[in-house]
Amino acid sequence: EEVFKGEFSERMPELIVQYNRDYRGGKDTTLPLFSDIPATDFDFQSGDHDENGIFIAQGPQIKKGIELETSQIQDMAPTILYAMGLPIPDDMDGKILLDIFDNDFVEKNPARKFSMRKQATSDVYELSEEEEDEMKEQLKGLGYM
Repeated sequence: EEVFKGEFSERMPELIVQYNRDYRGGKDTTLPLFSDIPATDFDFQSGDHDENGIFIAQGPQIKKGIELETSQIQDMAPTILYAMGLPIPDDMDGKILLDIFDNDFVEKNPARKFSMRKQATSDVYELSEEEEDEMKEQLKGLGYM
């Protein structure tokens, strides 16, 4: 309840493993689950995951030269939807990073929200068997199935 929000939060794990900076998960079953990273590994690694990231925004409505105190990955989707002038689902995690936008833009463009739960069931489109088969083939071709 402290970390996850929303109607599916009960599906989230009870335990989340977060590695320290100098450890990684072993891929080989003969290795322990956690192991020190040898210095030689840094010679060929093409990338790694980190808890902290970089957020850069640019555009006519974006303030120039500001630095955000904090933001979360879940703030990206509502911020991007807002910048595009699109409504934001009311159950979407995260917040709009309003501090990056010019004050004039924020005043003229109030955030619009909508609820997916209120849409009529008659708006639901069901795939035909043929369309479903075609979609499955496309997903297989992309390596998802």
